[in-house]
Amino acid sequence: ACLIALMLLFLLGTSGTEQYIVVVAFLAGMFPERALNFLREKVKIFSRHQGAADELPLEMIEGINLFHISRLNEIGIDNAQNLARSSLIDILLKTPFNAMQIIDWIAQAMLCVYFKDGIHSLRNIGVRTVFDLRAADASNIDAIAQQVDFLEKASNSSVNPSPLRVKLVYEWVKKDPTITMLEGFQDRLSGYRATSEE
Repeated sequence: ACLIALMLLFLLGTSGTEQYIVVVAFLAGMFPERALNFLREKVKIFSRHQGAADELPLEMIEGINLFHISRLNEIGIDNAQNLARSSLIDILLKTPFNAMQIIDWIAQAMLCVYFKDGIHSLRNIGVRTVFDLRAADASNIDAIAQQVDFLEKASNSSVNPSPLRVKLVYEWVKKDPTITMLEGFQDRLSGYRATSEE
């Protein structure tokens, strides 16, 4: 916390910071993860893209902001890979987030793990979670793969998922028991909400 406070003071500038040193040190001591996240955003030397473990930052997940990231970091989830393999129950017990939100994040993280930066091509055609990919039938998956192939050729980018990869991941997702369980939880929660609203 002391080191983070000194770095924050240096980042803010040297002139006139003497009056703020106590406040900055106190806040950095109370919220070290948030201060460190601030430093990561402002200074490239702390950027997350340096290590393989940080290859898929939580910022890739739609609906996650800095507050969510800080809370997830507190329980040891610091990237999409960790989120994809984390326990729904643990996150529910250790954070204030609701179950539907967490299930959506985990389902998005799983798709990010399979496709990495190619997730953007899938989102462009309406596939944002593993549930969306799993919901496609065999004829739809061919159409999705063709659309992905078209996007890949149009953008000349190597990060788009190949059609073969889409089909292979689709087959894997259909058989994955973890995804089946998460989808069952989501269906039950959706049914419970619909019943309670009536």
